[in-house]
Amino acid sequence: SLLDGISDPAKVRTIAIKKLAAGGNTPTFDEAFAAAVVRSRVPFLVPRSDLASELVASYMWWCHGISEPHQHLVVGLPSEPVIADAGACWLHFPDFRGKILTKFAEAVSRGDVDVGNGGEVVAQLILIFGRDSALTGLSIGSAPSKGATSDIGEPREQDGLSPLFVANSAKKFTGELDVYDFLQHTFANELVRGIAGTSAELSQRTGLADPVRVGKLSFTHFVPLYEKATDPRELAVLFGRSAAIRCANGTAGVDLIIPVLMPDKNGKYYVLGENMTSILVQVNNHSRTPGSAYYRESATASNSLQWCGLDPMPPQIYLSLYMALGGKAKKWEVIEPDFSKLEIPDGVPDVYRNFICPASFGLGNAGALPSDYLDLRKKCMDALPALSAAPSLHKSIGNEQKRPRRISGDEGKSAPVAGSWQKSLAETVRQHRQVSVALHGLDEELYPCLATSSDEAQKTIPSLELVLSGPPNPLERVEDERRRGILERMVYPSSLQKLRSAEPGVWDATV
Repeated sequence: SLLDGISDPAKVRTIAIKKLAAGGNTPTFDEAFAAAVVRSRVPFLVPRSDLASELVASYMWWCHGISEPHQHLVVGLPSEPVIADAGACWLHFPDFRGKILTKFAEAVSRGDVDVGNGGEVVAQLILIFGRDSALTGLSIGSAPSKGATSDIGEPREQDGLSPLFVANSAKKFTGELDVYDFLQHTFANELVRGIAGTSAELSQRTGLADPVRVGKLSFTHFVPLYEKATDPRELAVLFGRSAAIRCANGTAGVDLIIPVLMPDKNGKYYVLGENMTSILVQVNNHSRTPGSAYYRESATASNSLQWCGLDPMPPQIYLSLYMALGGKAKKWEVIEPDFSKLEIPDGVPDVYRNFICPASFGLGNAGALPSDYLDLRKKCMDALPALSAAPSLHKSIGNEQKRPRRISGDEGKSAPVAGSWQKSLAETVRQHRQVSVALHGLDEELYPCLATSSDEAQKTIPSLELVLSGPPNPLERVEDERRRGILERMVYPSSLQKLRSAEPGVWDATV
């Protein structure tokens, strides 16, 4: 396969496509095939030992370990762009997506597959489907013209695959994509216009590059992190592997991170840490639309680079998406920045003013980050190391009783720092860097990448809704009410008991 790949990369890709179907030419569309295809793109666990064994034996999964009594397998699939590309072919083919997601949702509902927070998996699939449609120019319900060609060669019947399937998957799913095209194929047109307009105006006011206009992304799959991401240079490494991030458990505010590449001062795209920004995603599975005060904070201050600890002073504009997939109300809004309130507090020294709005460096909208601007960012970081503890700093905003402190370093030799501007500095930096959007609901109007005319593919949204609900509560199978009540008190704490009796909708989302 390696020698064939050197002479003809399409052969390696074709092998991966067939191996995802257990080496055959026709998939069986059972839960093993569905799990193999979906896992090539999004991470989850398989607790059922016989299913895990089959995935290792026939679907290219790895066995990481075996339990002591030899009853359970620890299995997974590593980050592999070729396999993710092959999985994209199966998921993008007309009618196949609906069948695959139906079987996958059934496996989730039975507990054979553990997706953790179902909302996160659904959000990952939505973002991947939108990206696939943008890159290939094909909607899920369409088929290419007969004999379609691409940069990887002619469709070949001798590969043992359907000519229509090979034609539909002839275009590679791995590649760079403009952020605007991704947004346009994933979200409602009116929302995309709002995002683009807000990002352009923020770019104009700050003098920084517009990520919607000049940013590029490249992700075919999500990889799980088991430690919190703390270095922005990691985004460059993942961009090179066509991977996005599912954040580690316990990461504050942010669930998913999509790396975005920006051009350098010459307009060239080099995959370097200083050229990276991101799209942050926070996912909620509430059955009701939360109050405005709740989700606005979750969509802005919590869903930020500062709050999750990745970058206390981001040099680029970034996007934040708040996806409430369980809400019944179908709506969206661009929350921040609020340009009527976008200002720098009085008393902030020039070194921070120049960093927050670096128009004085003549950046314009070309995406350039000259060395003196990066040096200025380093000075700001050195002068205020407390910004590395962004969540506690955010919590202190508005607390006027906090004692003033001096800045260390050259910039702090002149005068004491007023506590008022210091406490709001992190918030000010965020408001001048973040474009925040909230979406409520799960339907084709909000996410046109889920729309299709294919009968089988119309099962996509019902399948995703089943994944959202997750496996059923096993206590519901206990018919005797008295016994069920005893078991509930044993399994669930008293606080959840009260919550369940008072707010059924909140209870369902919590479980």
